[in-house]
Amino acid sequence: MGFSHMGFLIIPTKIMRLTTLSTENNYSHAAIRVGSGYILIKDINKHFNSTWNTELYGILVSGEYYLLKQWYDRLGEDELKGLPIKINVRFGRLIGEQHPVKIVGIGLNYQDHARDLQTTPPTKYPGCFIKTPNTLTAPGGQLILPKIAEKTTGEGELVLVFTKKSRNVPSDQWIDHVAFTASIDGTIERPFLVGSDSNPRNLTAAKIFDTSFVVGPELISTDELSTDPMDIEVSTVLNGKVWRKNQVKNMVFKPGFLVEFFTKFATFNPGDMISTGTPGAASLSHGDIISCRIKGLGDFPELYSPVIDLKIDK
Repeated sequence: MGFSHMGFLIIPTKIMRLTTLSTENNYSHAAIRVGSGYILIKDINKHFNSTWNTELYGILVSGEYYLLKQWYDRLGEDELKGLPIKINVRFGRLIGEQHPVKIVGIGLNYQDHARDLQTTPPTKYPGCFIKTPNTLTAPGGQLILPKIAEKTTGEGELVLVFTKKSRNVPSDQWIDHVAFTASIDGTIERPFLVGSDSNPRNLTAAKIFDTSFVVGPELISTDELSTDPMDIEVSTVLNGKVWRKNQVKNMVFKPGFLVEFFTKFATFNPGDMISTGTPGAASLSHGDIISCRIKGLGDFPELYSPVIDLKIDK
């Protein structure tokens, strides 16, 4: 049964969950989730004599994403029997840092987070910043705080990953252009944004340190959703305890607005991302585990990252 939201109808089909696995030789392979495990695309190619791209970024930029989804929707469960299923996995970077993706982050997109910072969110245009590919980190990979960082925070966020070339997308068609994943966004608050040397123009410096954008672990197709995406709940979790949580419906600028707004003046290519803002930022210390938890996307695996402070870990 589908649901209607903002004038469009979503008919859930079969869920498709893609990921990148890091294998024993540290090679990265695209994989598709089946039950509680994953099947490598290369094993699917061998079994079905197909030629799908074996890298997730390649699946996106080649235009194979929707073809793979159609193939998967038609596939019977018995047809995958006999293929090797990986259960205890190590996730790789969803998209590798060698790929020229643009990552737009949204600041102060929840009223509650703005109140935490004793400020007010923008009301006409979203506050935004750019993350660069060097920041991309695999799920479970270390979020490494550079020595210059005096205070750093981690933020759980819902991410929109573009699955087709997109320009001038109407707000009621946003869901046809993206897939969902999660992120942990690291920010150096002091000295760049807090203190005597702070300046809002330092936001780029605060956001682009290596390893500061943990993304994944799965890329979720949007056409199988059985609940309203406005009901998706995003949590920042620190050391196993929920620090802040909120729902998409409470965003100041909701996904449809963000996709329409940014594609009015910029082309978004497959693999480009909009990280939609955090319900709250947790202060990070050496040895912490910072996580992002998403509810409303089925049993989406929790995204986590151990924190390493280079001032301590010498």
